[in-house]
Amino acid sequence: MNDIIQDYLDRGEINYIGRPDSLLSTGGNGRMQLSWLAGKDPRVEGYIIYWNNRADSVVGKIDPDNLLKDRYNFCIFDVQESSYEFELVQTGSKGANSIPSTVTGSVYGENYVATLKARDLQQITADGDGVKLMWGISNSSKYVEFTYEKADGTQETCRIPSQENEIILSNPKPLGEYSYSTYYVPGKDSLDVFKAPQVVDGNFPF
Repeated sequence: MNDIIQDYLDRGEINYIGRPDSLLSTGGNGRMQLSWLAGKDPRVEGYIIYWNNRADSVVGKIDPDNLLKDRYNFCIFDVQESSYEFELVQTGSKGANSIPSTVTGSVYGENYVATLKARDLQQITADGDGVKLMWGISNSSKYVEFTYEKADGTQETCRIPSQENEIILSNPKPLGEYSYSTYYVPGKDSLDVFKAPQVVDGNFPF
């Protein structure tokens, strides 16, 4: 990052426009969202986002009347699964540009999904008119969606957060069917929730 700034400074006294500030990246399934503060420079009219060593880019406009809005957000779609460095340059009239801001981020896809495992359901025990499910370690999953047959013939779906190791289901159908899927959110934040490939199904043992 410092090398990029130094390269611009080495070009001598150039009238750069306001540089984008507080640039953040949030990855998703084949897409990446960048958000930033445009600053107060009234000459700012647009931006260019570069990635893949500047082999790919996208151009957008910034409304000068909205320069002081909280954050600008732009989502790039159809990005191949990988880790990237994104370079954001704000643009103005007469070819004036800002010094770039850079941020790294990861885009997810099939390779990431292939690593996801179903959360282990370790034990099912009777608990009055219900059943108790005891879960194994969450393996960084976000939650499980568990669907089961109830005694009245209806289906119930409940979401079980990763921090829950035990849960009691009310009025299940004896020997009734159940199934569950495990969901993940990569990193601290993500634009998308990812479902593990394996759907686990079975029958209650009583």
